[in-house]
Amino acid sequence: MRDLLCIVPTRGRPGGARELITAFRGTHARAHLVFAVDDDDPALPEYRRIDCPDGIWFRCGPQKTLSGWTNLLAGRYAGSYRALMSLGDDHRPRTDRWDAKLLAALAKTGGTGIAYGDDLIQGRQLPTAAVVSSDIVRSLGWMCLPSLRHYYVDDTWKLLGASAGCLHWCPDVIVEHVHPIATGATPDATYLDAQNASYMADRAAFRDWRHSETGQAAIDTVRALMRVTAA
Repeated sequence: MRDLLCIVPTRGRPGGARELITAFRGTHARAHLVFAVDDDDPALPEYRRIDCPDGIWFRCGPQKTLSGWTNLLAGRYAGSYRALMSLGDDHRPRTDRWDAKLLAALAKTGGTGIAYGDDLIQGRQLPTAAVVSSDIVRSLGWMCLPSLRHYYVDDTWKLLGASAGCLHWCPDVIVEHVHPIATGATPDATYLDAQNASYMADRAAFRDWRHSETGQAAIDTVRALMRVTAA
């Protein structure tokens, strides 16, 4: 079984995909990287011209949300990798062998858990680029809460990990979030479309879920995994 697969839904940002690939190679990461691209993306021809080294590839299919793509690929690959990572096409790993450091954090709880570094915006507050052990994904049947489209997926990971005692904050690992809120750049159409279509609905869906029986059942599922790991 391989160690880590990073899943990156991307739309309209072939330049961002190239920069992420460069960051991967520059930090000597051994993780694999799969980009998910909508087949109606006007930038698809540019994505197809990107030269991918071994361990990096693209999947193309009908348009999906960030959560939709992540869950599709997580379900497909959770049996082949020990852990899965959600990355945005605007994340840039900066720490040498960052992937090994995050996996080492999971090893502290027997390989089960959720680990994240410093994105230089949210820091410890939110795991915007989280490594989730595959046993959690398989047991829940999802990596991103299915009722969410784009936002509050990181809040979900934090709640699950903190509640089950398997959330690992790694401040020595930098996975920079090159977001307009930090750079001061004008948000592009991908940012604006997601915010307009999803933010308010996702906030309500997360709040409903976290206080529901379904939310408690998800927490109990992760806690049960931790008991098995500790046994």
